[in-house]
Amino acid sequence: MKGISGGRYVKQVHHTLPGASVRLLGVLLLICLLVSTVEVSARPSDAAKPREATSSVDHRSDSVPVSHHNHKRSADENDYGDYFDDEYLHIRRCYEDEDVNELCQRCSKVTKSAIVFPMCCSNEDDTMDWCKAYVYYGIQN
Repeated sequence: MKGISGGRYVKQVHHTLPGASVRLLGVLLLICLLVSTVEVSARPSDAAKPREATSSVDHRSDSVPVSHHNHKRSADENDYGDYFDDEYLHIRRCYEDEDVNELCQRCSKVTKSAIVFPMCCSNEDDTMDWCKAYVYYGIQN
């Protein structure tokens, strides 16, 4: 047998994976497949809610006035219970009074915080009073 550089015969080397590596590769592939097929849901389950809270939500939604239900609910909104009603109650004053709406929108824009608008509309923690002083008079407390 002559050397590799000058001869005809070249020794060929075949690399094979040991059995443990093949099994490990198979297990990793199986894990990847399982992880990619699992569906994740970000909504809380109904089992986490106490039964009393669920029944009170149902009764409360019946007593809500029809006047502000001009928004047709989609199936996704129904999944969130009375979230829409609570949010509307926070911002209802802004829709009823144009001056308050303008004040709260300006305050939200100036402070660069979206949470300010509903807080201002409902005057939660005297936010509307603070916004009035801040937006119109530049007073910062």
